[in-house]
Amino acid sequence: MKKFLTLLFFFPLFALAQTCDVDLIGYDPETHQVSVAILNGENCGCNEYTQQDGNTCEEGTSSDVSNNESITHFVFGIHIYEDYTVGPCSQANFHPGWTFAYPPGQTALTPETGYQTGDTLNFSLLTFNDWDCLLEQDFDEECLEMVVWQINLGQTANIEDFPTEYWTDTCGTCANQTHMYPDIDLSNNTLVWCPDELPPPPLYPGCTDEEANNYDPVATFDDGSCEYTILGCTDPIACNYNIEATENDESCAYCYTEYGDSICNAYNNSSEYWDWYVNLFNCEVDIQIDSTFFVEAGCNLLGPQFCQPQLRFHTDHTNVGDITIYSWEFEFYSEDWFSLSGEYGVNYNGGNNIYAVSLPPGQAGNTLQTFIFSGFEWEEGDTLWVEAKVIGQVEDNISNNLAYFILPEFPICQWGCTDPLATNYNPDATCGTDGCVYVIPGCIDEEANNYNPDATEDDGSCTYDTTALFYVDTECDLNCNDTLAWYDAIVWFENVGNTIITDFCIEWDIIGFNQEFIECFEGELLPGEDIILEFNTITSDGGGGVVIRLDTLNGEEVDVTWFQPTSCYQQALATCIYGCTDPNASNYDPNAEWDNGSCEYNIYGCTDDTALNYNPDANVDDGSCIYDILGCTDPTANNYNS
Repeated sequence: MKKFLTLLFFFPLFALAQTCDVDLIGYDPETHQVSVAILNGENCGCNEYTQQDGNTCEEGTSSDVSNNESITHFVFGIHIYEDYTVGPCSQANFHPGWTFAYPPGQTALTPETGYQTGDTLNFSLLTFNDWDCLLEQDFDEECLEMVVWQINLGQTANIEDFPTEYWTDTCGTCANQTHMYPDIDLSNNTLVWCPDELPPPPLYPGCTDEEANNYDPVATFDDGSCEYTILGCTDPIACNYNIEATENDESCAYCYTEYGDSICNAYNNSSEYWDWYVNLFNCEVDIQIDSTFFVEAGCNLLGPQFCQPQLRFHTDHTNVGDITIYSWEFEFYSEDWFSLSGEYGVNYNGGNNIYAVSLPPGQAGNTLQTFIFSGFEWEEGDTLWVEAKVIGQVEDNISNNLAYFILPEFPICQWGCTDPLATNYNPDATCGTDGCVYVIPGCIDEEANNYNPDATEDDGSCTYDTTALFYVDTECDLNCNDTLAWYDAIVWFENVGNTIITDFCIEWDIIGFNQEFIECFEGELLPGEDIILEFNTITSDGGGGVVIRLDTLNGEEVDVTWFQPTSCYQQALATCIYGCTDPNASNYDPNAEWDNGSCEYNIYGCTDDTALNYNPDANVDDGSCIYDILGCTDPTANNYNS
């Protein structure tokens, strides 16, 4: 059999005049939050309609029992739906299978402070272990039922009073001890939910407007508690005070607020509100001249181009009133002379610029710097007065608007050169340095590189384009071979001009020696750079010197010579030792480095050209000469001469 756990409110059947009616809206098993609507809170206690079928209200019973004006007491019950036997976690007697919970704080309620018709209650039940235990059971099929078990300490809806609509089959010991269950409609006093389901949720009251400051995303119905931020002026003494504002937006306008008149009149939609406001708070327009003082007098205060009497003075001023000053001006006068300044403030120089600003209360204006350079002649000791005037606003106190200073000696101005360094210096002149004439040293040659057209005196500084090659030095590279000695001349040159040398030719001319050597350069030799030319295979020192001749320079023929004494060839000869290098020769020279073909050898033989065996090539007679000997050559003869 499928079983349900039920939480109920019990209501008996009454005569038509009975009115008590509550609605169990929802319940959250996690938070134990409950919502109950009081559809009608009257006649929920002991009365003629709830004392039927033997139900009585004993003397001395609780005020809750006798209360028919409101509801001051609830009990909620929960059990397995349609099961009236002893269940898990529930009591065994009186009301088998049931467990109970109560609203908090209800003992303090009175008939006057109890729940009235139209109220919707939201509270967290005070539960006990058996209630929580029953909710934690793991049912496969059983459902749970929750009911409004008791109202104003009346009986519950039992089978005796409600044979067809009951949620308990016995009232136990409580039967007939108090009035019947007073609710006229039991159908909305119960909630039933089965496994994998939840009961209808309670109504969470709160602010449901997301734009509100206290928006509650959990709330399920709006209880009218929404609060909003209303920006505005929260100061009651400000002229634009907003009584509905909840947060001050710093927009408050007072007597001293810049553009306070426009702000106040616009906020109050009245062109006269500001006048009323400033009169109410006794606000005052008041500009004060703090000081005016002489700075200088002269002839060229505005520049040397203005050679005329000029006066310069400063004026400091402050808004000492309560109201922002928007426009003001100054008057200057002395004896019969008068002048008026331009307008200062928001209309300065036509307005709409960084200096076109108002003067708030307590703030000093920029120091006024005044130049007077025409139309004003004075005597030393005269007084110049300065007076400030507010434009477009009424100023009650003008006693502090005036100041003065004593004028100095009137300047006498004369054009002329005032620079003592100039050639036309005029010691009596007071202005006019533009006409001064000065000696300007510099190069005055138009052909020079540094010609200065402004120079008036040549200082010898002129420079010109110079193309010049300078002979620096020579080094001899001594050489020998088996036939001769010679040297190579290594010669250094430097570009000593201030232009680039692109080509030149040098002649190495040995004095007294009919032979010339020429070497040329092509390229780019910058000023200050040097270069080496080499003249090869020179075999004479001539007369002991060389003329080094520059023949061409940058494509032009020139004739520049340098003399260089030289004995390089003699040094080469001294270095190169010639002779017979054959040890077998008769004239062998062990010091010779180069064989010059002079070796001589001994040829032995007969060197007597009268001898029969004379050897014309022999140079050493070896005694082998043979001569003719006259005599008998016949061996048989007596006088044979062998």
